[in-house]
Amino acid sequence: SSKVVSKPVDEIVLVGTMKAETKEEKKTETIKFEKETKENPKLKKGETKVVQKGVDGIKEITYKVTLENGKEVKREKVSEKITKQPIKEITEVGTLVTEVKEEKKTEDIKLETIFKENPELKKDEKKVVTKGENGKLTVFYKVTYENGKEVKREKYYEEVSKEKVDEVIEVGT
Repeated sequence: SSKVVSKPVDEIVLVGTMKAETKEEKKTETIKFEKETKENPKLKKGETKVVQKGVDGIKEITYKVTLENGKEVKREKVSEKITKQPIKEITEVGTLVTEVKEEKKTEDIKLETIFKENPELKKDEKKVVTKGENGKLTVFYKVTYENGKEVKREKYYEEVSKEKVDEVIEVGT
C-alpha cells in the first residue's frame, strides 16, 4: 500500500528581468569668485575702486551612477577636477579724510629805531623823541589736513591790526 504523507510542492524559480547598469556621468559646476576689500589711504573716504575684476571658476565632477530598470538608485562621486581657477575680485575702499580749516596767526611787526643827529644836545647825549611800539599783523591761512596730518598751508589774507611806531632817538653831536 502506499500512503501520501505530504503533497508535492512545485518549485518556483524566479528569473530576474531587472536590467541593472552602471554609467559615468560628468557635470560642471561654477566656483564663485571670492571678494576681497582693501583700504586705500589715497582714495577719499566713501570712494571705491575695483582693481581686479572677479571671474568665476569651473569644476568638473565625475559620478558613478547605478540604474535599475532605468531608475537611478545610487550616485557616487568618483572625482572632482578644477578646469578653470576662479579669480578673486579686489576692491579698494578709500579712507582718506580731507579737511580744510581756517587758521589765523598774530605776529609782531618789529619797530625800527631811527637815530637823528641833534646839534643842540651834548655829544653822546640821547633823547627819546618818539617812544616805539611793535605793531600787530594777523595772517589768515587755509590749512588742508589729510587723515589729521597737515599737507598744505596757504596764506590767503593779511591784516594789520595795529600799526608799528618807530622809535626816534636824537643823539647829540
